[in-house]
Amino acid sequence: MKAQSISTYGATSALRALVAKNKAEMVKAQQEATTGTVFDVGLSLGSRTGQTVSLRKEYDRLSVLTDMNKLVQQRMTATQTAAGKIIENTQNFLGDLAGANNSGETAKTVAKSARSMLDSVTGLLNTSFNGEYIFAGVNTDVKPISDYADGSTAQNAVRQAFQDHFGFAMDDPQVANISGDEMKAFLEGDFAEQFNDANWAANWSDASDTRIKSRISPTETADTSISANADGFRKTVMSAVMVTEFADIGLNASAFDALTTQALQITTQAVTETTSEQYDARPCPVSHRGRDDAHCRAAEDPEPVRAQS
Repeated sequence: MKAQSISTYGATSALRALVAKNKAEMVKAQQEATTGTVFDVGLSLGSRTGQTVSLRKEYDRLSVLTDMNKLVQQRMTATQTAAGKIIENTQNFLGDLAGANNSGETAKTVAKSARSMLDSVTGLLNTSFNGEYIFAGVNTDVKPISDYADGSTAQNAVRQAFQDHFGFAMDDPQVANISGDEMKAFLEGDFAEQFNDANWAANWSDASDTRIKSRISPTETADTSISANADGFRKTVMSAVMVTEFADIGLNASAFDALTTQALQITTQAVTETTSEQYDARPCPVSHRGRDDAHCRAAEDPEPVRAQS
């Protein structure tokens, strides 16, 4: 019987083919183990490939949205924290105002308290997160509020308004002759005008009135910032400047009482309005406003649709 010979080339070719096949199968198995999906969706699912690809894209889109919402949540947490501190500082200032009178030491103390609050509020309104100013509206790259420093535009404007109204400077002895009614008229008139829209923009703020809107679900957006131009913040600054500048200039009892009465009124309004701004700026879509907090919590952390392989 004649033995059939097998060439070395034939044997090695068959072995190489087997190794290549096993290697390809190993690559497929490794990818499937890593991704959790089949190696070739089209081959495995045939006509259902389009549906699966569509679901995968939707999953990826919602995953990106969820990641963005986490950043929005962090920014909003920083915003809520800063606004809360402003409210707390303003409430503490209310307590200092309540017992103030025009005696030398008391006037100095309340003026110092006002200055401290003004510096604190200015710093908080200039809070930044991730390199962006959180109270600047859409002008996130611009510091929203100017410091109320000696010689600043805002301070010069306030002091000039006093001199224009009364006809003498704040360090003039005639300050002692200002009546309560005259002081009230100044505070409600020329002084208050320093905080209207035009003067606020010119002397104080570079913030935008336009708030940042963020998409928090596929169909909903929400305001996720508070502008430093909000009335509550503006009134907080107004009351602080009012007392900082005029409490310790030598006013008589009647004028000082007019000053503290006006400051108490403005400060109380500031607390109420800032609290409202803080509440409204929670990351909750407009359609959820006025509902219970469970709806807001659901909107803050939308659960992505999971694709099925």
